[in-house]
Amino acid sequence: MIGDSVYITHRLSLITYLNITMSQRTIQHKPSKIQAFIWLLALLIIPFSWYFKNGISRFWFKNMECEEPRRREWSSFGVPIPPGYLVHGIDVSHYQCTIDWADVRKMNANGVRVQFAFMRATRGVDFLDYQFQENWAEAKKAKILRGAYHFYKYLDEPARQANFFLNAVDVESGDLPPVLDIERDKDVDDRQLSKDAVLNGIAVWLAIVEKYSGVKPIIYTNIDYYKRYIEGHFPDNRIWIANYDNLRGVTLPDGRRWSFWQVSESARCNGISEKMDFNIYAGTAAQLLALRKP
Repeated sequence: MIGDSVYITHRLSLITYLNITMSQRTIQHKPSKIQAFIWLLALLIIPFSWYFKNGISRFWFKNMECEEPRRREWSSFGVPIPPGYLVHGIDVSHYQCTIDWADVRKMNANGVRVQFAFMRATRGVDFLDYQFQENWAEAKKAKILRGAYHFYKYLDEPARQANFFLNAVDVESGDLPPVLDIERDKDVDDRQLSKDAVLNGIAVWLAIVEKYSGVKPIIYTNIDYYKRYIEGHFPDNRIWIANYDNLRGVTLPDGRRWSFWQVSESARCNGISEKMDFNIYAGTAAQLLALRKP
């Protein structure tokens, strides 16, 4: 009986200990009101973090880095212009700050004027160019043929990039086709990239944007990246090539015809404070208009 009593006593003590321990653990893991408030606050802040981050960056750029000097009236675009081409244009991003598109439209340097403009819209999966929305609207008001481009990030998921671009850009009837910009991405070492993976990603972006914009995109690149990724691929997409070395003409390595040629990155123009890229189109004004979205 004594043994049974001791056994029962130990058993009751163990049960009591376990109950106390479990109670303590329950109390320790039960969040306090302060903890609950912090979690709620975090859940409210996270969805807006991207907006605030980009809003602050946009404000900083436009108010601190984009102190626009007094614009000048130029008599020329300030760069050698290849002869024999009739249609000229520019491409811009927020680095050109606020643009007076009416002044851009009015500029005429010995018959050379801005007949089209491409503007950066997006980069990767989360960057909307600070000036895009304004540029997109104001270029249309000034009756300048407009087009939007996306800077491709090799490590970002291509379908997300395509959808991000489409959400930012409403390609309307009369607009030039969307452009995919394939060039060096400073955030990645090219040697670490798989060519097959890059080609597959480009194909995914082009297919999605064509499907939902209703027009086949243009590919922008330079000679180096053309050789690396574009040569022998995407034969149905028009090429916009960047080459500043030979103003007598540019030839693609495989003899393929290009549609647009970026001839300089240091042109000047009325209505724009900063230097910008200057382009030509390999055709007539009527042929350029035929590229527009129906």
